[in-house]
Amino acid sequence: MHCLQLANLASLLAQRGHAIAYREDAICPRALTDYWVACRSRSDLWHQAMARNRQAHQAGDWVALRRWWDDHLVVLQEILVSEMLSRVVACLAAASDQQFRSAPICAKTWSDEDAIDGPLPDADDWAIDPWGEIVVGGDSVPGYSMSHDKDRDASSSGDASAASSDKETPVGSGKQDLSPITDAIQSSHLDARNRVQFLMLHNRGCRVTDAVRLNRLRMTVERWTDALLGRMPVRLSTAMKYGFDKELIRSYADETAELGPTIGYSAAAALLNASMMNTLSRHVDRTPALPQANRRVAQSVIKMLRPNLFDDWGELKSLRQHRIECDHRHSELDGKSPTAWNMDADDSGDRGDAGAKDSLQRWYLA
Repeated sequence: MHCLQLANLASLLAQRGHAIAYREDAICPRALTDYWVACRSRSDLWHQAMARNRQAHQAGDWVALRRWWDDHLVVLQEILVSEMLSRVVACLAAASDQQFRSAPICAKTWSDEDAIDGPLPDADDWAIDPWGEIVVGGDSVPGYSMSHDKDRDASSSGDASAASSDKETPVGSGKQDLSPITDAIQSSHLDARNRVQFLMLHNRGCRVTDAVRLNRLRMTVERWTDALLGRMPVRLSTAMKYGFDKELIRSYADETAELGPTIGYSAAAALLNASMMNTLSRHVDRTPALPQANRRVAQSVIKMLRPNLFDDWGELKSLRQHRIECDHRHSELDGKSPTAWNMDADDSGDRGDAGAKDSLQRWYLA
């Protein structure tokens, strides 16, 4: 799986964030454990590749350094592009924790059996393939053994088993939160990104053209990450926490609030995604660096999309559908009708002097 598919998945999560963050139940521990293990395994592969660059530099072997850049440039590109997904997931986790703490009555505990399991769907079902096919080969990065990947999976599973062994305290049940785990993963990814910038700055055996290409990719990823975070219907402070340019995030948030939940918003989201994929594809190589590792990360993220997030046709439910279902749960608990409960909700919409602008703003902040 190419890293562009991870960027496409990040775009999907950002566009559907209003329904995903409106969590009515706890995420099963296995989904979060798989995400932790997959990201840790991939991070170890990245650091193993960078360690070879450091060893060649300490030995003064400039031929080996030049060969390292020829073999691992695609790995550095993957580190930069895949950060979009880790930031979006971390932002969604923080927004989901905030929503859950504000409305714990809708919580429902999910077991491991309720997670989406099985093989990952074909990329054509949920992503755009910019080159007509997806290469799913082994994680064979030239220069080092990939057996460490399997060993890391086994050891990481043992380290992360504590997160899933306690069946009585699932993640998101009020005693545990999602954001500390996703923030730790994002911090690990940020460390890898800083190492890439260090290599670009000190130019250890790197051609000027390669450094310029990586720098352009870095700026492109930062700009599109801010665009995705700014269009996510979460609290603006939460989006700014995981972005790069706060003013750019604010401008995208204001633009999204003006569109509202209309057909124009869906069209704008589709055009934004197409433009993002077209721009990123011009700055990365066609060959994926770690296809299997990327696939495991994507599969673990998809497992977080619980079955109740989808309707009978396999489409992600809208925020309105989730609220209707939650209204029925509330009515069963306190004896109110769904209509009466909806009238008491904070986002029911004050007509009066509020106007359409305030209504759209309430939709964005939901």
